[in-house]
Amino acid sequence: MRMQIVAATVVAALSISAPTHAEISESDNQEIKLLKQQLDSLKHDYESRIQALEARIEATAINA
Repeated sequence: MRMQIVAATVVAALSISAPTHAEISESDNQEIKLLKQQLDSLKHDYESRIQALEARIEATAINA
């Protein structure tokens, strides 16, 4: 979890201070792709959790 937060922070920082394309090496490109994948995965996980919680809230309200 902590690593995912760090990854999200790094991606945000890279977006703010993005160098020109010529300044980015291939290894930097690979690292950026990996961080973006991790960020997408984190986003998907949280969206799934939110949907599950919303479903539980609805089920609780219906049964109340």
